[in-house]
Amino acid sequence: MADSDPMRSRTCSIASRSLTSAAAGEPHRPRSDTDSWPDPDSPRKRTTSLKRVQPIRRNDSRATTSSRRNTTSSIASTKSSGSVSTGGSRRSHHNSFSARIRHALAFSIAGRVTVYSTTGCPEASHVFSKLEALGLPFIDINLDVFCERQEEMIELCGVSVTPQVLFNDRHLGGLDELQELEASGDLDTHIHYLRRTRPTSRTPALPTDCLLPAVQSNDLEVVPESVDQYASLVREIRKSGLIKDRTYHLRSYKACITGTDLVNFVCRLRDISRSEAVEIGQTLIKRHYLHHVCHDHFFKDEKLFYRFLEDEPTEALNTFMVCELEPRPAKVLAEIMRRKILSMYDLFLSPDGKAVDYEAMGRSEAFSQYSQLACELQRCDVATLDSRQRTAFFINIYNVLVMHATTQFDSPKTAWDRFKFFNSISYMIGGLEYSLSGIENGILRANKRAPNQVHRPFHKNDPRLQMCLPTCDPRVHFAIVCGARSCPPIKVYSAEELDEQLDVAVAAFLDDGGIDVDPDKHEIHLSRIFQWYQSDFAETKYELLKWIIKYMPPGDMCRKLFGIVRTLNYKIIFQTYDWSSNKSE
Repeated sequence: MADSDPMRSRTCSIASRSLTSAAAGEPHRPRSDTDSWPDPDSPRKRTTSLKRVQPIRRNDSRATTSSRRNTTSSIASTKSSGSVSTGGSRRSHHNSFSARIRHALAFSIAGRVTVYSTTGCPEASHVFSKLEALGLPFIDINLDVFCERQEEMIELCGVSVTPQVLFNDRHLGGLDELQELEASGDLDTHIHYLRRTRPTSRTPALPTDCLLPAVQSNDLEVVPESVDQYASLVREIRKSGLIKDRTYHLRSYKACITGTDLVNFVCRLRDISRSEAVEIGQTLIKRHYLHHVCHDHFFKDEKLFYRFLEDEPTEALNTFMVCELEPRPAKVLAEIMRRKILSMYDLFLSPDGKAVDYEAMGRSEAFSQYSQLACELQRCDVATLDSRQRTAFFINIYNVLVMHATTQFDSPKTAWDRFKFFNSISYMIGGLEYSLSGIENGILRANKRAPNQVHRPFHKNDPRLQMCLPTCDPRVHFAIVCGARSCPPIKVYSAEELDEQLDVAVAAFLDDGGIDVDPDKHEIHLSRIFQWYQSDFAETKYELLKWIIKYMPPGDMCRKLFGIVRTLNYKIIFQTYDWSSNKSE
């Protein structure tokens, strides 16, 4: 059970993609399994990235907030990545910015090395190590943070993926090109040029500040802090004494109010007609202040039972206080949370994105601010997100929810612990509770049964069913992370770049031990992910291997796999999954 337990998730890298395809409305879809076999030596664009995060203690009595405190302002003031490296630890891009700049200016070269990267990218890490070994200081422009410089990279380099290396304005390419230049001896020529040639006007500029770029688009303007106009009414209703435990057909329902009682109270309080009071009740449901106890009735002036959000018997981690703020549009809140998560990941993730300093995270002010921001999810209408936005949103929420839980509870150690962890740890989103398993198997896998489970996550009348993606994109298995050591690096995903980010996530996972090939024994060693979720990838193991080859980075491993698979004489062995915690040592 320890090796085959499917109760987990994973993640991986992220790419910076061209804005052209997103602007043109390119559909979000995985690569077709019916495509022709790829050439194992053909170049494929790759990229990668990651980030960093912390919690707040739950109290028995839930607090109420009518201000965003410093949550909003922290979005624009969190430190971010625009660093220069010369060797040694790369623990935090942001914190070492000044020191690396000083070292770079003191180094005896006339020119400037610039690397466009995305955080946690394995290829970027190799590039950094290569440049450090050569004794070349470099400026790391992280496109996950300095988003506005993505178009600059595309213009200078002609590609939309990272990493990309420039000597002044001379584009050398990515990791493969750097290795080829070194092998051929041509790299020495470029280094000689760098030592004697000063930066030109087309050389990428130094980052002049270390602040996370503020949300600039009109869609993401921060609205003035304001309390929802219905918040005071909800408080009056809850103080009325009408909320009671009730019974229907021998079944008990805790802390409920009937539709009729609510209408009577509002009519007296506001001196309005019953029809107007019914409209108010309907609005309270639309704004996710209350819901029918079985989620199968809209608001009616009848003896139906309704329950307010704060009376819901939930242990969701974002319900330690009730958010009374005017709900932000889901698209706006999703982007603000993405940026907040991004900035926090940078503080607490290791450079390779595979280890988390949960102890420091749990004590930090940054995660307390994130936790308050997460409370806004309680009444956020995520149904307004399209499938691409929903995919990125729930991937990010899944990953940060795992981290949120791990800062407050012990990491699961047994199969039973993992089952409880993934089925009980949850957030309240849009008035409904979503567990980790519900997000993974319900939303992202299009309501498929989890491995070794009998039932689907959501039954046919479950209101969360409408949030499920129409189809399962198997690439999400390499984007979600359960907190185990066999998980790939943690990433933050954006709707605009989702397709390329997921492509890179698969490639980086495979390149980082997700597959191993022994040509002599005709053995193919695969991650357990491919065993647990094979039906998401392909119907047969042969088709599964074809799917894998399409995403593998070109090189020796890909050639070995391609050669073995074509013989139809091979044995697949699934690797042991390391369930130990990914916390920093």
